[in-house]
Amino acid sequence: RRAQATLARRALSAQLLVSPYNNHHLISTLQLGMFTDKDIDDAFSRIDADSNKRICRDELQAVFRDFAAKRGLSEEELAKTVDAFIAKWDEDKSGDLCREEFRRLAISLGEQVHPVIYQLSACVFLMCVPFGIIVPFEPTLVAGLGITAAQFGAAQGAMFVTKFLFNIPITDVVDRV
Repeated sequence: RRAQATLARRALSAQLLVSPYNNHHLISTLQLGMFTDKDIDDAFSRIDADSNKRICRDELQAVFRDFAAKRGLSEEELAKTVDAFIAKWDEDKSGDLCREEFRRLAISLGEQVHPVIYQLSACVFLMCVPFGIIVPFEPTLVAGLGITAAQFGAAQGAMFVTKFLFNIPITDVVDRV
């Protein structure tokens, strides 16, 4: 049973680099930085060890070796990870990546929205629903939660103050970084 769990964990780790839920692993492994032209060119040059303007399977394995070591992946699992990466990024099916393929796909990687953002946005929207909608249902909600109307109002007020004091400034900081 323990061996099966280890194999399942390793198989999952091998898929981390090609899953839209885990693009941060790929961005970190490729050291893409802020996705500027210079960052992308630097990442390509760093990976292209033989400077032939193409990234081959061996060069990708060298880059992903640290990723694999941290997750206890075998050489075979590392090879599967690299194969999955090449299958996803090699648009011309040449078996390696040219600078333009790398650039296009790195930029698209940076532009992707994490799939969870839609659920988070819906939650934030529902938390900010105007009082005109909540107020008629407040007695039912308060009774269901087993709290008083004053406790409900205090919790709701604290939530809005917290959002105002932290979320808006943090968004500005994240946009600047």
